[in-house]
Amino acid sequence: MNEDVPSVTVLIAARPDQADIKAIAAGRALDYPADKLEIIVARGKQPSAQRNAALKAAKGELIYFLDDDSAPQPGNLRRAVAHFGDPQVQMVGGPNVCPPEAPALEQIFALVLGSLLAFGPSRARYTAVGAVRQTSEKE
Repeated sequence: MNEDVPSVTVLIAARPDQADIKAIAAGRALDYPADKLEIIVARGKQPSAQRNAALKAAKGELIYFLDDDSAPQPGNLRRAVAHFGDPQVQMVGGPNVCPPEAPALEQIFALVLGSLLAFGPSRARYTAVGAVRQTSEKE
């Protein structure tokens, strides 16, 4: 089946020696046509530089960045891509949600970063709150 959706490159930054990269399996499990999905693992020790270098090889019309330990729900990519139907949309993002099985220290950081008292409006980066909304570089 050839759906009329844009092609997407899933770009994952990982350490050079990393064997277990959860995001690869998560990328393959996304509810998106396989012929429209490319997965690139960019290895190195500088995630930003890795991502920038890998962008040169990406063939997708859209880029979907994942960290090596990301575990997006299967429908996340379709929901993100749907926003690009609006010509004013240039980028779509979501919160960095801590999984329940994460170590205790990671859970503590997630609670602090997601706290309204500690981080106010920026907490939406770490906690799923509110509805889809427009934002800018000033937030």
